[in-house]
Amino acid sequence: MNFALKRNISFLLSIFLVFSLMSLVSCRSNGSSQDRPDEGSGNDFHAARSNDVVFSINGNEVTKAEIEEQAQRMKPPDFEREVAQMPPQEAENFRNHFIIQAYKTAQANLLFQIYAEENGITVTEEDVQYTVEKFKNMIQRGRDNFDEEFEDVLKQFNLTYDDFLSDMRKQALQDKVMEPEFNKIEVTEDELLEFYERNYERYNKEESAHLHIISVESKAEAEQVLDEIVHGGDFHEVARRFTPPDDLDAVPAAPGDIGPIPRAGIPPSLHEEVFNRERPLLTPFVASIDNNGQEIYFVMRVKDFFDEENFALEEVMDIVMDDLMEEKRFHKTEEFLQQLEEMYTINEIVPPPARPDMQQMMPPMP
Repeated sequence: MNFALKRNISFLLSIFLVFSLMSLVSCRSNGSSQDRPDEGSGNDFHAARSNDVVFSINGNEVTKAEIEEQAQRMKPPDFEREVAQMPPQEAENFRNHFIIQAYKTAQANLLFQIYAEENGITVTEEDVQYTVEKFKNMIQRGRDNFDEEFEDVLKQFNLTYDDFLSDMRKQALQDKVMEPEFNKIEVTEDELLEFYERNYERYNKEESAHLHIISVESKAEAEQVLDEIVHGGDFHEVARRFTPPDDLDAVPAAPGDIGPIPRAGIPPSLHEEVFNRERPLLTPFVASIDNNGQEIYFVMRVKDFFDEENFALEEVMDIVMDDLMEEKRFHKTEEFLQQLEEMYTINEIVPPPARPDMQQMMPPMP
């Protein structure tokens, strides 16, 4: 179990997921032969040139460079550091994942764009602002200081607010196209109960502990670090010495502060130590876990405990209804996208890289 968790990991993943599914690449229309990029020189995406056309839909062309630019924007802030620690094949698969996602997302959104143009569907500034607020509300749920965190995450993904607004404008157009289909959606009581039970953990919180952790190389080093802290050393300043510089730059929390971790996210062998409520808060202790035969040592302390919270469906009815509607809208979008794929001519000149264990990519989520 990797304890190098970041304070805002769930928030970052939420942002990343939505951007991954909703982001768009700019698409080139037919122009003169002088202005048009070269047709793809083969079917190997990585071997293609930057200005090669990788696919076109009804004459609207998208180049390799556009796909790579979008894939780069989809990557999490610590992507290169994480890839550097992977075996070569796993690293290649991980890089290809973002190329595939950018490629399929670009196709899906170009299909919506063409359909909207042919049917005279446009969006107003009010439509865009509604989409922005909807996005923020989805991420904001249950969080404090959201505005500050939201701006920080945009910066970490190298997104300006103008970039974000551009994505929201395209998402608003998709929502406008899908509006007649969305209006047909109905929800029964049985569906609502089934959805709540299927996603029980989403609406109920298990016991968790806010942890401070320093990872060290050996038991002897752990005991030395513990002794330093017990005799007055500042936990976070000591943790700074054991934290990679990239992590210090990427995470706004104090060094060693990994935030609240649910019981399920903590190895069972540590449950007794971590959830020992008789120990005073912020009292450091040495702990270890077995990782495939290798003992990994930590100096830990608990800042606070958070009790389990359970809510009946009636108590979270509105939230569950919103989430179920989003799922139904997603499936409607998926079905409509399949119709668009049959309606328009998609010419994959240079297909995305293949990955045997890759699941079929999903269309943009509203």
